[in-house]
Amino acid sequence: MRLSSVFLVFAVVASAGLGKRIYKDGSSRHSSPSLSDDKAAAGYQQIKPLSNAALLAAGLPPRSPKFLQDGIFKRQASRVELAPRQAVSMTPLALPFMAHMVVKDMNGLALGFISQTLNGYYQFKFITDITKAAIFTVSSTTGFVDIAVAGQALPFIGIGLGPGSKGNRFGPGNAAWGYITIVPSSWYEVAGDFVGSGESTIWQIDPWTLSVTAQWRNFAVSVPLIIFTEGIAGLSLTADLQAYSAAFPTQTVQPVALSLLPI
Repeated sequence: MRLSSVFLVFAVVASAGLGKRIYKDGSSRHSSPSLSDDKAAAGYQQIKPLSNAALLAAGLPPRSPKFLQDGIFKRQASRVELAPRQAVSMTPLALPFMAHMVVKDMNGLALGFISQTLNGYYQFKFITDITKAAIFTVSSTTGFVDIAVAGQALPFIGIGLGPGSKGNRFGPGNAAWGYITIVPSSWYEVAGDFVGSGESTIWQIDPWTLSVTAQWRNFAVSVPLIIFTEGIAGLSLTADLQAYSAAFPTQTVQPVALSLLPI
């Protein structure tokens, strides 16, 4: 369903600043270059992971020194270590629960936390100081869920379609995109190419690992979305990051993953 008038105001402001990323595929679609292509590869960046001090301050385990990591991989396990052990019983967290959201690289290293402060386009960004991280409330981990966010003008974190993008265009070879922003409750987008359409019920949460993934939902069709960042400026979503990078070659992007850190 269409977003509220409040979000439409947000989106109009965002479209003014994000005009460089207006994309319309019409009858043609961008090809999806391989990562070996120099131009496509040049559009990817690598953000440094959090320091051990920042990880410890957030209550996360520190990274092992490289020499220790190397030793772990090279060392042969003993027969005692390889002996069968009783499976450890784990119970998912009781619902509802509150959490911060950790932004990780694709190797699982923490880069930061989703900020409680939106950027100038009303887009969620991430920061390295956990004391400034947004607080989310999870009420369900079954199927597609809404994730509530505290202290914002709209109640949920979700996707707002980028200018010129349509939800039904998400898919391989297509540069359609959206930004992670605040939205009202909505489990589908009414078809139409207008600024301000989006969804909140896009998230899936693994109750065991607390990883958070996103899919665009268009009635019977669900399309997996890639979460990515352009520096620490903001978090966005697309179904094909290579196509996005080809369509917007001046944007430097990095795919990331999200997970919950209960508080």
